[in-house]
Amino acid sequence: MCAGYCGVTLVQVLLAALAMTFGAWVQGAVGFGGSLVASPLLVLVDARLVPGPIGIASILMNVLITRRRIEGNTDHADPVGHVGMIPGTVVAAGVLAILSTRGG
Repeated sequence: MCAGYCGVTLVQVLLAALAMTFGAWVQGAVGFGGSLVASPLLVLVDARLVPGPIGIASILMNVLITRRRIEGNTDHADPVGHVGMIPGTVVAAGVLAILSTRGG
């Protein structure tokens, strides 16, 4: 019942949180690149941590961005593009999960 994360130490969890925080900081400062920064750092901590946390963070971020844009935008054509980010992220996470289990 460990869901694949048994044996991850507290130090690894803290390092993974630090990697995700740094990736989020880069994403917020530059507007892209959060996954490009966090993924290699998470692999260095433990390869089992990729792509799970990044996929979850991406989905959450896309949902929050879409919600914020819909609530604060009077132009109703703009949110249509942002709504596409959510299923796109889900599909990308699925592809990464399949590729990682096949060693590709």
